[in-house]
Amino acid sequence: MQSLELRNLFNQLPIGIIVLCMDNQVIFVNHTVCQIFNLTEMDEPVQTDWINNLIVQCNLQLHINELKKGAYKSQLNVECNFNRSWNTNKKLNGVYFYEVELFKQFLIERDCIIISFNDITPFVNDAKAIRESHLNLKTIINNTRYNIFSVDANLRFIEFNIPFKEEFDAMYQWDLKVGDSAVGHPIPPQTIADWIGFYGKAMGGKKIIQTYHFNANPYMITLNPIFDDGKVVGIAVFSENLAAQQQLIGELEESKFRYSFAMDVSNSGYWDWNLETNHVYFSKIWKTMLGYQPTEIVNRYQSWENLLHKDDLDYVLDAVRKHLAGITETYITESRLLTKSGIYKWILAKGRVVEFNNEGKPKRFIGVHIDIDHIKSAEIEVKKLNKQLAEIAFITSHGVRKSLANILGLTGIIDTSKFENNEHRQLIEKLIGAANELNAQTITLNEVIRKLQVDVDFGSHLLLKPKQQIIIVDDDPISNLISSKYVEKAGFVPVVFDQPLKAIDQLLTNNYNADDLILLDINMPLMDGFEFLEMMRKNQLFYRVIMLTSSINATDRERVAQFSNVLDFWVKPLSLQKLKGLSMAKA
Repeated sequence: MQSLELRNLFNQLPIGIIVLCMDNQVIFVNHTVCQIFNLTEMDEPVQTDWINNLIVQCNLQLHINELKKGAYKSQLNVECNFNRSWNTNKKLNGVYFYEVELFKQFLIERDCIIISFNDITPFVNDAKAIRESHLNLKTIINNTRYNIFSVDANLRFIEFNIPFKEEFDAMYQWDLKVGDSAVGHPIPPQTIADWIGFYGKAMGGKKIIQTYHFNANPYMITLNPIFDDGKVVGIAVFSENLAAQQQLIGELEESKFRYSFAMDVSNSGYWDWNLETNHVYFSKIWKTMLGYQPTEIVNRYQSWENLLHKDDLDYVLDAVRKHLAGITETYITESRLLTKSGIYKWILAKGRVVEFNNEGKPKRFIGVHIDIDHIKSAEIEVKKLNKQLAEIAFITSHGVRKSLANILGLTGIIDTSKFENNEHRQLIEKLIGAANELNAQTITLNEVIRKLQVDVDFGSHLLLKPKQQIIIVDDDPISNLISSKYVEKAGFVPVVFDQPLKAIDQLLTNNYNADDLILLDINMPLMDGFEFLEMMRKNQLFYRVIMLTSSINATDRERVAQFSNVLDFWVKPLSLQKLKGLSMAKA
C-alpha cells in the first residue's frame, strides 16, 4: 500500500478493511478494523499475527484460496465471539456478527485480497428479537381466553388455537383435526344451518359481527374474509365468550387484552386507542423511549399528535385515515417524535384495528412503536460518505485530471529523440514518467469510487472521410492546441470554439456539414457540456458528438448517455490513435 490517498480513503470508511498480498501477508489494516478489534495498543507485528490468527479461526483462508484460483467474489457471514481463545487482547467480550466480504483487486501495481468487515450485530439481534416476538405472540394467542380459528373456501378447518380446540372437543366429545369439516359431524344440524349462513355472507366478502349462543352461553363472533388477489379464499373467526367476560374484573380484562397485542419482549412500546372515547393507553416503554416518565404524558390522542414533527404530521394523519377507512390492511409509518430532551427521534409505528362496534365501525386501534433512530442515523452517515466520495470524484475528474491531461497531451507531442542535450532529454523523459504515474494513481482512486456508481458502455462506431471537419468545443486553450495538432495529423480539419455559446450560434447558421463530428468538453464556464447537449436537442442540431473531457467520473458518463447523439466518451488527452480509428480511408 504505497498510495497515501488510498490509505486515507480506506481509513475514512466506516467498515473495516484488511488488505493482504497474494502470499497472505497483511499489508494494510484501516482504523475501523483497529477499533472493531481494539488493536490500537498493539505494535504492527502483533497486529499482523492477530489478524492472521483471526483469518484462520473464522475459516476465511478457504475463501481466500478460492479467490486465488479465479473466483471473482465470495461473501459470507461470520460470527465473532470475543471470548474465544484467539482473542489475545482479552479486553472485549460478547458475541458480535460481521458481514465479511472478500474480493480480489489490483492495487498499486500488484494483486491484493481485500477483506471488509461490516458490523451487522444490531440487525442480527433485531432478527432474533422478532423471532422471539413471533413465538411469544403465538404463545399469547394459544393462551388467550378467546377462541380463534380459520376455515378454507371448502369450509374445512385449517388453523385453530388451543382454547378453541379444547372447547370444541369438550362440547362435542371430539378430537378436532386440521381438515375436519366446519359444517359437518359432530356439529348439530341447527348450528350447521346457522353457520352456513354466516360463512356464506363472509365468503361474499362481508365482515360479520354478531352474538351467538353455544349451549346457552352467549358469544360475540367475528368472521373476517381472507382475501388473496381480491378473491375470498377463507374465513378467520374470532369468538369471545361473553359469559366468561362478565366474570372478569374490568381492569384485569383490559390489561390482558392489551397484553395479547403487546410486543414488550422486543423492547417496543405499544398503544391502545379507543376510537369512541379518544382515550389512548401508552405503555411505559412507549413513554420512556422518548425520555419521559410514565406520569409525564397524558393518555389522550392529542398527546401523541403534539409530539409529531410538523413535517411528518400530514403524512402520518393521512396514513391513520386510510387505515381506519379500510384502505390499508396495516398502519405503518416512519416519523419523528419529540423527546423530553428537545430533539426528535425516528420511530417506526405499526398497528391495526382489532375491534369493531355493532355497526361495523372501528372501535379499537392497537399498535407498537419501535425505535429506529440508530438506523436513520446510519442512513445519514452513508449519504454523507457518498457525498464525500462524489466530491473526491469531482476533484480528481475535473480538477487534477484537467491539468494532468494537458501535461500528458503536451508531453505526448514532444519528440525527445530530437533533443541534442542529453540532460534535457532525460529531464523531459522523467517528467513524462511522473505524469504517467500520477495519471495511473488518479485512475486507481476513481476505480474505487466507481464501484459505488453506475458505468455506461456506449459501444458506438463512427467513420469520417479524409479532410472532414472536426469541431472542437473547449474553453481550455492548451487542450485546444493539443487537440488541433492531433486532428491535423490524423488527416482531418480542426474547427475550434473556446466559447460554447458562440459554437451554438455558428451551428445554427448551418455552415457545417451534418456529418461533421463535435468533440465536446464537459466542465466549461457559462455553459457546461450537459447544457450544450440540451441546447442542441432543443434546437434540433443532430451533429454527432464525442465527449472529450478530463472527467473519469462514471456519473458523467451516465448523464451524457441520455443523449442519443453522443457516440462515445473519451478521456483527455486526445490521442492520435483514437483519431486514426475514425478514418474511413483506413476502414
